[in-house]
Amino acid sequence: MERWGRGVGVRVVVTDRSHWASLALLHPERPALLVVTEGGVGTLPKFPFEEPFFSDVREGPERIREAFGVDGVALRPLWNRVGEDVRRIDSLSLYELTEVPQGEDLVWIEASDLSSIELPQGIPAGRWRDLLRQSLREDADPRLIPVHRPPWSRRGWAPRMQAWVGGTLKVLDRPPLGPLEQVRVWGVSTLWRCRTAAGLAYFKAVPPLYWRRGRYHLDA
Repeated sequence: MERWGRGVGVRVVVTDRSHWASLALLHPERPALLVVTEGGVGTLPKFPFEEPFFSDVREGPERIREAFGVDGVALRPLWNRVGEDVRRIDSLSLYELTEVPQGEDLVWIEASDLSSIELPQGIPAGRWRDLLRQSLREDADPRLIPVHRPPWSRRGWAPRMQAWVGGTLKVLDRPPLGPLEQVRVWGVSTLWRCRTAAGLAYFKAVPPLYWRRGRYHLDA
């Protein structure tokens, strides 16, 4: 079955168990979210994902790149719901964009403008606004970020990690053949992978509770 993400024209084959992901895309430099306008109505970008697990973010950066021509990094899942028939999953995740996308149908909204956009289907009215409003407030004032939030769920962590992994792989004589790809992100870990001449290399970061193998682990 073929379905389309609203307003972005991305075609994805969706199985009987569908996952519709609303993406809250942060501006690269300020606390604002990207909104797609269609017929005078603004909505968060929404895509059908083939992978049903909200922590598996491999499709997210690809959908963002196809729709907007820029790269995005998944920071954390904000909300998810499995339908009563277990055939539909709706989720809301926060991403950080690396560049500002261009398009006449694209606008940026701040926390005070959230009431002006259309509710994502499947997410309780009011709940999603609270989640997005809090995310924007934390982005404007990092002092509001909970102390237990892992570093990979914060703005700016991914570029520093990518530089470290790239340099480490070169020291190991396994230089990257392309950019790092984000695989998973959630509260207890994040997983990335990279193609090298000797095969795939994986990078995993975990919180202190799991530091038995070290704070960071590069399997090359």
